Amino acid sequence: MRRIGLGRIALAILAAGALAACDDEPAGDPVVIPGEDGGAGGTGGMGGAGGMGGAPGEATFCDVQAEVFEPYCNQCHNGSVNALDLRGAAAAERVVGQPGILYGGHTLVTPGDPGASLLYSKAAGTQPADAGGSMPPGGVTPADALAVLEGWIRAGAATECEVEPPPGETVALGAVDRAVRASMAVRGVRPSIAELEQVLDDPAAIEALVDRWLDSPEFGRTIKDLHDDHLMVRSEIGLLFPPWPPLDALPERDQDATAINRAIMEAPLELIAWLVQSDRPYTEILTTDIVLANRTMRGFWGEDYTLQGVRFGLECEGDEVEGHPGWSRCRWLEEGRGGGGVLSSGAYFLRWQSAGGNLHRGRANAVSTAFLCYDFLARDVSLDGLDIDFADPDVVANAVRDNPACASCHEALDPLASFFFGYRGRLLVNQIEAELWPLPWYVSPFAYQAGGRLPRNGRRPALFGAEGDTLADLGRLITEHPDFARCTARRFQAYLAQTPLEAVPDATVEALATRFVESGHDAKDLVRAIVLSDDFAVSHSVGEVGSEAVIGLKKIRAGQAKRAVQALTGLDWQALAEFRLPQGGVYGMVDLVENALLGYKVLAGGTDGFGVLEEAHTFNAPASAFWAMYAAEAAGEIVESDFDAPRDQRRLLRLVDDDTNDSDAIRAQLAELHLVLLGEDVGADDPIVDETLTLLADAFERTNGSRHAWKVVLTAMFQDARFTHY
Repeated sequence: MRRIGLGRIALAILAAGALAACDDEPAGDPVVIPGEDGGAGGTGGMGGAGGMGGAPGEATFCDVQAEVFEPYCNQCHNGSVNALDLRGAAAAERVVGQPGILYGGHTLVTPGDPGASLLYSKAAGTQPADAGGSMPPGGVTPADALAVLEGWIRAGAATECEVEPPPGETVALGAVDRAVRASMAVRGVRPSIAELEQVLDDPAAIEALVDRWLDSPEFGRTIKDLHDDHLMVRSEIGLLFPPWPPLDALPERDQDATAINRAIMEAPLELIAWLVQSDRPYTEILTTDIVLANRTMRGFWGEDYTLQGVRFGLECEGDEVEGHPGWSRCRWLEEGRGGGGVLSSGAYFLRWQSAGGNLHRGRANAVSTAFLCYDFLARDVSLDGLDIDFADPDVVANAVRDNPACASCHEALDPLASFFFGYRGRLLVNQIEAELWPLPWYVSPFAYQAGGRLPRNGRRPALFGAEGDTLADLGRLITEHPDFARCTARRFQAYLAQTPLEAVPDATVEALATRFVESGHDAKDLVRAIVLSDDFAVSHSVGEVGSEAVIGLKKIRAGQAKRAVQALTGLDWQALAEFRLPQGGVYGMVDLVENALLGYKVLAGGTDGFGVLEEAHTFNAPASAFWAMYAAEAAGEIVESDFDAPRDQRRLLRLVDDDTNDSDAIRAQLAELHLVLLGEDVGADDPIVDETLTLLADAFERTNGSRHAWKVVLTAMFQDARFTHY
């Protein structure tokens, strides 16, 4: 199910925090937290918990993770709010035989001896006097959960779970299907006939093919699509700008609102794609001082100008970046702005704006969620027992510092927000005409200055306790944080495998993150590891048992659909919307596949960057309607263009002409279409070809038109599940 963004706006108003700070330091005031039955757990602890119950028995670390750490500890002990990370399978290695982070004289877990284990004693409230307060703050761990923890330690504190492998077997894709899946995932383009013949001759050839595909221009488009999945900058809602000087000096179509939006909002994605394609360390997406800018951006943001004694704008080199036509290398001139990669991007914070009272918290959470996979809004929010008047801004402002439940979240969120006070909070398009031109979006005097006054929220800029001054400092702190590599691995795996982010196994994340770091943060190598893995090549499970966990088909995304169809047919499906906008100018050209406002992107299962924030990977009625239209357009385009061209210049219909009646030639052509479009390696006399030939003959008989008959066949093939999935 796709997430609807407006609900999160309302939730943000209440996101004051749920749990008091959980760490190895003395606890603050007790916080009332609802128990699992929905009632309060009392002033000193938590409500009833499920679990083993009774006397401590033998338990595995998986039991501890599921029944102790996840419900009671990981809100704080996640490596961000608290340095002791108790998440995932790797948490066992961090506690067994290890000293406490703040209380080094005590061992966190001593196998076989709960009494000598600081983790257990703090949970039980029996910790030594020099070991701070009990956990969770203000109380003790529920008895059932404590029994699980004790049972695991008494049994020897094994760091591996004895988990039965999931029942049911899986079947791997064949060589052709595996090549199709890898090619579509890496570039959004199906393999050529020559490439398919390579893997038919030698299935191991897929490794060399993947390396070649990773160096293709189409891979850069995949990287942009992947990152927009969480940066969400491709949005036109509230971001359709009218043309005005100096943008009116651009060619007419470049002055259209949709063209201006695309030229400005694509910038952070273009930068990331260039860095990845150039084999630069992936950390540079948050640490480079390079900006990729086009002429629309240079007009919009301005070039090297001074306003009230403050320097603004871009300073650019003249040459275009190779492989990125229209884009040049530039740098920001505002003091304190450069060196943060995407964090220095004007477009990123045009998408993620901040109302005055929000004090950049929304932006802070967007950054934390995107690059560390830590979403403050995902934390439980408990308002029970909180005597706060949410209608009074002064009361709320004090609560985020003084109320333990609120402060547990805001002590981390607000210092992160302090990095962004150089950015203006909001830009209303209908107010642009009153603005000084060019647009001063980042104003250095408003940003935190080292040793100077604090931002309006009164917080020194910091990332989970690590202080910094500038956006460059923040980028460095994020990329040095251990969750940056984990989050990157999780996002790449989830996107390419079309798996929910939270469903990616921790073991997979840890393995990919380790490889990612050891490779020098090589994003190409990370993609290569994912698409060549055995898990990625699973076709289906045998029987119903365990089948729900297997995603055997990947649904083609809107961007992939455009690239695949355009490569096969030459079709660039667009329409011109000439209506004028209230703020001036016309809307302009509509990419009917990738435009979410007036095109069919959302129908195809895509996002709009503002209201529809998650893709749909199931083939539903809207997707069927989209493909019915798109397939007919694609078939019409390729039949007319191919039959009007010499055979050696054709894309698909290379073996027949529109007047060919040779059965052998027609069968050979149909067999080739089955291979190229559907990934089926069949002979010309295969029964499958008989069925397609029957369709072609019936269509010809009904219309007495060869071209129409071929359009019918190709329309059916472009809608076939073997084309719309991989």
